[in-house]
Amino acid sequence: IDQGLCMASLSDGYLEFRSRVNSIIRTMTIPLVQKFIWHMFITKDSDFVELYGLSILPQIKVCDPSVYEYILEKVVFDDFSFETADDILRALQGSYSCMGITCNDVGELNGRQDGCSDDISATLRGYEITDQTLLPRIVFDRDILQIKVLATMGAWESALDLYAYGQNVVVGGSLNSLKDLVISKIDTLHLGDNFQGFAGKFDDVDEYINAALVGDDMFIDASNDQRIEGVGRMLQGLVTYLYALGELQNASANCGVDPLFNSLSSWDMGAAYLMGSIKANIDEYHSDDFGQAWFALANEMCDYFGTCVSSGKAHASESLVDDLNTGKELLKAKSCTELSLLLEEDITPTILVPLIQGMLHYAVENEELSSSSESGSLAAGDALSRAIIPVMNAIDSDKSMQIMTNMKFEKGGSKPVEDGAERVFADVAAMIDGLKVDCYEIGDHASVVRSICEFQENSNGSENPSPGAGFVSLAGGDYISGTDVSNEAKIALDVKDMQSKDNIDAMRTVYKNGGNSLSSDDQPQSLATLSTTSFPRMSEDPMYNYFRHTFRSIGQDEEGERLGVFDDEPVEQYGDTLVTDLMELNQIEVVKEAPIVTNVWMTVTHHLYEAVRECQSMYVSGADGFNLDGDLFTDEDNVYYIERDLDLAAAYYIGEGQLKGDKNSGFLLYNLAEKIAPEFNQDTGGVSQVNKKILDVMNGIKSDIIDQGLCM
Repeated sequence: IDQGLCMASLSDGYLEFRSRVNSIIRTMTIPLVQKFIWHMFITKDSDFVELYGLSILPQIKVCDPSVYEYILEKVVFDDFSFETADDILRALQGSYSCMGITCNDVGELNGRQDGCSDDISATLRGYEITDQTLLPRIVFDRDILQIKVLATMGAWESALDLYAYGQNVVVGGSLNSLKDLVISKIDTLHLGDNFQGFAGKFDDVDEYINAALVGDDMFIDASNDQRIEGVGRMLQGLVTYLYALGELQNASANCGVDPLFNSLSSWDMGAAYLMGSIKANIDEYHSDDFGQAWFALANEMCDYFGTCVSSGKAHASESLVDDLNTGKELLKAKSCTELSLLLEEDITPTILVPLIQGMLHYAVENEELSSSSESGSLAAGDALSRAIIPVMNAIDSDKSMQIMTNMKFEKGGSKPVEDGAERVFADVAAMIDGLKVDCYEIGDHASVVRSICEFQENSNGSENPSPGAGFVSLAGGDYISGTDVSNEAKIALDVKDMQSKDNIDAMRTVYKNGGNSLSSDDQPQSLATLSTTSFPRMSEDPMYNYFRHTFRSIGQDEEGERLGVFDDEPVEQYGDTLVTDLMELNQIEVVKEAPIVTNVWMTVTHHLYEAVRECQSMYVSGADGFNLDGDLFTDEDNVYYIERDLDLAAAYYIGEGQLKGDKNSGFLLYNLAEKIAPEFNQDTGGVSQVNKKILDVMNGIKSDIIDQGLCM
């Protein structure tokens, strides 16, 4: 003050003043923490413990919500119990950095050897940070959370100040801000041409955030909720995503260049900006709702689109962690081509998934609103769309502009999502292949009858034709059918429905009646009919006859039944008999898999045999022939039927909803192979050895035999 620095530049005056004030506040917190600990262990007075707990909990809430929830329950909502003191202390010590204090600042109560450590965890949701010097920088998401809290409370000037000058990220002894990240970091990254000059430069991102914080420009008449969502979703959906992607691309670009440490640091930073530091540090207190980075967005959106896995997390987020760990190993091994491919084909498309989901979700939410609505979802949809539209623009500029118009936040302007959410879904579906994103990764929005995959099929069938009418992408595109086998692939949904039931009667109803799948002649089929109607179709199949022979022998020789009978039923439907017997025995868990390994398995083999027979018939005749109905058909028709049976085999093997190499999605034989492979160390490379071999062979039959005309 005496030096007049408040009248000098911000760097000389205001920022120094601000820094020292923050230091005072941090120091004032220390006695509160000490008194809290002292009362827990010395007086054991629950009233004092509650008092001092409440004096420090607000600081913890805005940077470590799971610890906040834990301590709040233990000392406020419940009567404090001394038996929990050690656990509470450990949780508290893990949050010292939230309050800007250290173990040394607090000290040890009466010489207690409590093992306090200031080390920040280097493990982010299964990914280990190699460069320990980066750890102070990974708490950027605390700034995002605190900006939103300040804005929620109407402290907009303080929120703007925190955005501009930072609060939690310290680099080289100085605070780094989110504004620094936007205006001085992102534009130096290897992001390609998609984001350069599209609807503004990166300075425009800073202008957008400032406008929301100040209430200016497009936010001049916006509600508080809209301004908060505009800031939060822009930081979460575009800024952290772009910075992370740029760091990963920097690492890949420098792969093989010494020192290795530099590229590893970039890879770590990219991973950190996707995951963020805010997570559930107390197992039973999940704070993903408070996460502010890409990871939290993915876990939020999976609920709306049915893409959460058994852990409750998004398939995209769990898949990303695996890929990031794989990428780090490739970087260390200097396997640069493989790393580049992983980043382009797997990581980047995965990163896009929750951004697309978020935009689609808000399209559904916003189409019901008017432009005068105060709902924050209008700004949220606009902000998230700005993250994905530049990428789509490189694929189809017209559709991208149409999406941008529909998602634009314009208070008092044209109606939100004027063309309807289905138009946005259809436009995204038309570009989804260009984004290298499997439509099944997007999933089905709960309020939309048709899935994004069905929108894609409709789009591909008209404006963007693809090879073979009604082609279907299976296992994340590892197998692309040339014929429409979508109805048959839905038999997987019967298995899904069966496995969701908790009693045999309900399972039997699904098994017998189906409800999801149609056969090749467009007739309803079920898991049961795959077996009960098998003989006319499979009578010449070798494997089917081996099974018939075996079960006929069991029935006649072992059980004394008449020839051709197994458990009082025709031996031809042995699969159905086995499943039915298990139901009678109330073997619920076994019944969940039985139709897959009996009826579905044999159906796959049938269509493989049928494709071979059709190829043989075409090769022998070398000319036009007759189909099973006696109708004349051409060589072209013959090729279609050969390919169709191969496609059907793949459809029944993989089924709808199966993601590539994923044991937590899908319900048929592909999924079965993925689940058992790790038990035999056969899941290296992301896809089980069995599934890789089967699909390699199937795709090879198409490319090397069918497409080359060798059946003729």
